[in-house]
Amino acid sequence: MMLCALCSFAAAVVVEFFVERIEASFSQNFRSLLFSKVDSFQWKK
Repeated sequence: MMLCALCSFAAAVVVEFFVERIEASFSQNFRSLLFSKVDSFQWKK
C-alpha cells in the first residue's frame, strides 16, 4: 500500500514538472504573439 502511494506521488511530481514546462512555453509564445499584434497597431494623432 505504501509503495502504491509513493509511486502515485512520484508520478504526480513528474507530471507536474512537464505541465509547468508546457505552460511556460505556451505563455511565452502567447505573450510574444500578443506583443507583436499590439506593436503592429497604427497610432493616429
